[in-house]
Amino acid sequence: MYRKALLFGDVDIAKQIVKASSPRKQKSLGTAVAGFNDAEWEEARSGIVERGSYLKFTQGTNVSSLNMSSNDEPTSLKKYLLGTKDLELVEASPFDRIWGIGYKAEEAINTPRSSSPPLIMESTGHDVDADALVKSADPKHPANLICSLCRQFYGHGWVTGTGGGVSIKHDKHIFLAPSGVEKELMQPENIFVMDYASREYIRRPLALKPSACTPLFLAAFTSRGAGCSGMQGRKDVFEVSQIEQIKGISRGGTGSTEIAEGGRKLGNLGYFDAMRIPIIENTAHEEDLKESLEKAMLEWPETCAVLVRRHGVYVWGKDVTQAKTQAESLDYLFQLAVEMHKLGLKWT
Repeated sequence: MYRKALLFGDVDIAKQIVKASSPRKQKSLGTAVAGFNDAEWEEARSGIVERGSYLKFTQGTNVSSLNMSSNDEPTSLKKYLLGTKDLELVEASPFDRIWGIGYKAEEAINTPRSSSPPLIMESTGHDVDADALVKSADPKHPANLICSLCRQFYGHGWVTGTGGGVSIKHDKHIFLAPSGVEKELMQPENIFVMDYASREYIRRPLALKPSACTPLFLAAFTSRGAGCSGMQGRKDVFEVSQIEQIKGISRGGTGSTEIAEGGRKLGNLGYFDAMRIPIIENTAHEEDLKESLEKAMLEWPETCAVLVRRHGVYVWGKDVTQAKTQAESLDYLFQLAVEMHKLGLKWT
């Protein structure tokens, strides 16, 4: 807390922290630091804590109070630490998911490490803070984007309650919105993170479940090379042509965005093209849609989405911008078709 206060130039609070009579009081003072900036603190805190821990365990403080017998000689912290050998040491705090493991000691003993690890092991061989994967001041970070998109979709009326979902593939990670969280209230700490290669979760928020749409999102990432996928809420195909908004739809959902003369995107449908969106039957459980979704994507290689009867639509794109643009275009085209149908007009 002392170094935190100095980092932001609050010398007065720093002096009070040094004089404080208990860690609880020091922590309380730490929350009152003037000029605090979360992003700046997040960047600096690990180095500060690492340096503090090094000094703590290399200076001659004793831990006689930790010894089993009061007759034992005081032990230096360094010797005590080295005596733990290969044991993994954690802070068993149910209230701290930054420096602690989120469990009390008695809970941690009976909880498999893999169920909610505070640290993950990346392919580099280094431990990485799992929570750091979803913390960023950058509004374009996948965790922030998912929350922003969910709020926008809620505002559009595309999702209600806890329905719908968004997933973004970024480098070697897949970021997934959770199940059971109101879309307009979603926060980055609610986001799941999966390793794309192994399909294993490397960040699982406590008390939350991943979206049941996850197998369907993975199908889009795998079959179409999509970077973003979302779910909004034989005539088994919706077809429309000679409508201007068709130009916002790319071929296959991930087509080229290269601009040709006249402003037309080379990979997009043209005014006289027919946009076709396959329709598949709904199932009791969303994960059971995977096979029919993949089949529809195979049979309709130019589609950017799949409609699920009495359910909703799955849309994808090579990045967030393309997926969002296509979702907006489809929403317009679907609504237009409904209104034209009411008036007895054909939309193909």
